[in-house]
Amino acid sequence: DLPSCTPAWFFHAIKTRLVENTTTSWEFMFGLLQKYIEENGDALVPVRFSTATGVNLGHWVSDCRVRRGELSASRTARLNEVGFVWDVEEYQWEKMFSELECYVKEHGDALVPMRFSTPTGVNLGQWVIKHRIQARRRELSASRIARLNEVGFVWDVEEYQWEKMFSEYECYVGDKRSSYRTKRSNKLHRWIETQKENRRQGNLDPERERRLTEIGFTWYKME
Repeated sequence: DLPSCTPAWFFHAIKTRLVENTTTSWEFMFGLLQKYIEENGDALVPVRFSTATGVNLGHWVSDCRVRRGELSASRTARLNEVGFVWDVEEYQWEKMFSELECYVKEHGDALVPMRFSTPTGVNLGQWVIKHRIQARRRELSASRIARLNEVGFVWDVEEYQWEKMFSEYECYVGDKRSSYRTKRSNKLHRWIETQKENRRQGNLDPERERRLTEIGFTWYKME
């Protein structure tokens, strides 16, 4: 225990020493973070990651996230400069969304196959399925739904494919009425026969039947 008459300068010296040690320690860990980024290309340090010398950098990074509101403005700024990841879930979502944007640009739609993986091995197909499930359960935020809609995200694959074939059939019908006739594809032929069969079995949605009838769909004879 310290004597009751301990002078003020003593406490000031201790405080100064603690600040110096803390600063030195922080700078050291920040240096390790910079090295990690240089070697790995990002600041997404795994929670259990330790350096070759046994320093638990992952724990330090996690602690910085937890204590974000307590960090000084200068330290926060320095972490931001090197791409520090404050919210891991948000960071990973944005990364996958970028992958989806690339897919749309390359393929012309957002109908990602279930087992599709990017060249870097990212399973984009499963990510897409996960978001359809989250949307059905109302677990997806309005902002994310809006951003996905902007890139043409396919929420209902069956509905999307039906609408696509319906549009193709509309074009086919339009061609028949013009001065020339476009040969219908085998895929369109199968789709037409499927609609007829669904209607015969009472499995065709009334609204779909109405729309087909409206554009002159022939139910009882070959077209």
